[in-house]
Amino acid sequence: MLSQSQQTDAQRLLPESLESHLLRLASRSAGCVLLAIIAATWIALLTWSVADPSLTHATSGQSANWAGPIGAIVSDLLLQLLGLGAAFALLAPMFWSLELIVREGPVRLRGKALVYPFSILLLAGALSALWTPERWPLHHGFGGIVGDLIFSLFARIIAILNPRHAGALAGLVLFAAGFATVSRSLGQSLGAGCECRKRIIGRLEAIGCNAGQIRRGGLGALVHRAVGDPQRGEFAA
Repeated sequence: MLSQSQQTDAQRLLPESLESHLLRLASRSAGCVLLAIIAATWIALLTWSVADPSLTHATSGQSANWAGPIGAIVSDLLLQLLGLGAAFALLAPMFWSLELIVREGPVRLRGKALVYPFSILLLAGALSALWTPERWPLHHGFGGIVGDLIFSLFARIIAILNPRHAGALAGLVLFAAGFATVSRSLGQSLGAGCECRKRIIGRLEAIGCNAGQIRRGGLGALVHRAVGDPQRGEFAA
């Protein structure tokens, strides 16, 4: 009579160790792809120009965006829809990608992904509550089209109870709810950054660097260890 564990092993197509290795490889590959997409989107946002050709600005000129014409279109859509909230929209996926890359065990993103859209909507609405200067290049507030709609909806609801301070109260509620849901969408992903840092320190320790010196002095301590102190006439051999 085979035990339950033996029956489970017999039903496996691959050995458990090989299956775990392939799943880990797939997870890391997905994390690297996601991180590359996030990096390209960041480049597109940082090099966005209102004069670039896009879906909202038809022109025959060439795009100056570092991510090319596609980057100009994507960044313009993100900024038109979410305004500065586009930066927050990239925050959680960036941490998710790091978690996929560095974690050894299974990564659970379902709960974080469910909260993620609400966090972006709430923060976009909160940003629309801020005063917009005349030099702001878009026709909408700091939260974009979506943020303006969310803020207007919350302000109208709060105006039923307190019409005098409806705008300020709506902004405070949106900011509080937005940051709460953003932290929830990050979940344990913040720990991935700490884990990545520990791995880097471990690698440096393996090549002879002192962990305490790394934590206290950072990069400067490593440079001092590598080249000595020029002011004292000390140089590494």
